[in-house]
Amino acid sequence: MQRGEAVHATDGPIETLPAMPVGDVQPALVGEWYLNSRSAHRDGEVIGAYRQLEAETDRLFSIVTRAVGPGATRIVFTRCRQPYGSCEEMMAGVRTCRTLEVTVADSSGERLHPLLDCGFGGAFDRFRAVHDLIGHAWDGNGFECRAEYNAWKAQARLHSDLAGLALATELYGVNAARGIIGQPPELRALLFAPSVFAPSD
Repeated sequence: MQRGEAVHATDGPIETLPAMPVGDVQPALVGEWYLNSRSAHRDGEVIGAYRQLEAETDRLFSIVTRAVGPGATRIVFTRCRQPYGSCEEMMAGVRTCRTLEVTVADSSGERLHPLLDCGFGGAFDRFRAVHDLIGHAWDGNGFECRAEYNAWKAQARLHSDLAGLALATELYGVNAARGIIGQPPELRALLFAPSVFAPSD
């Protein structure tokens, strides 16, 4: 398993994925939408949503990294391509050592985000750290498709509606696309909402 992704591997083709509707939208539709859309990283609304997501993520990152006491967790950014051998190993590291290692996005030079800074420990790394900690380690969700869906829903409760559109793209859109092509897709800045799938008149 490749670690250091905003979302993680989905096993099998999209047809085998369980139905996980957002409104009436299924993963196959979401994945096709993501793969067939051009990044809208120059659009003002998209930029605003991602800036809001970044600000809210940084607030969460600050809370979890400044915590003290038995529940505190230390986040370590690393260039190691695979700091954990499994989801269970990552969760155990957080539970027992109170440490989460996150592979930095710029370690490979590929799949860089068009709006979130991908420098060492930048906005994209912090986003992935918060997701892995809150969505996976704390809530006990694995990396398969259903668990990624649950991780997204758990994390969405902590964000505003505007940031939530970008969050849904990053966690549901990217993971649904990965389920179709079997590998991480090229990253795009888009806003996911069920309304984008409404039939046009």
